[in-house]
Amino acid sequence: MFNEKRIDMKLKKLAVLSLIFSFLFSTVGSSEEKLQQTKREMVKIGEAIENYIIDTGKAPQADNMRELASLLESSEDITGLSLKDAWGKTFHYTARNISRKNGDYLSQYWVASSGENESFEGFLKYILKTGRQEGEVIYSNGDFV
Repeated sequence: MFNEKRIDMKLKKLAVLSLIFSFLFSTVGSSEEKLQQTKREMVKIGEAIENYIIDTGKAPQADNMRELASLLESSEDITGLSLKDAWGKTFHYTARNISRKNGDYLSQYWVASSGENESFEGFLKYILKTGRQEGEVIYSNGDFV
């Protein structure tokens, strides 16, 4: 009987440990899945912006994602796009168009997610390339930075 109690206790401990490990691994997996989903949405938004640049010659000027969406709404590329990342936070957007001597523009744009930690310090830091917060995801001119 002593051995049965010991075995029962070990089985209970094993069950608790397996629950803990399954929770930890599911959390890590879902965090990675959210990151990948966020990146896919950012690429779609970037493609719509790049098509806008091709059509108009410069990046759309908008103070937020709602303004950006309204500028892009005539584009088929924006259909079905989310204005929020996988954590439910609205993406951040900014752009600048530098006028060239020949009359056209050098266009740059940035789409950012505050990521899982929901911390975003703003675009000035990124435009100047002075670093970024851990967890932030930034997409600019066709690449993640």
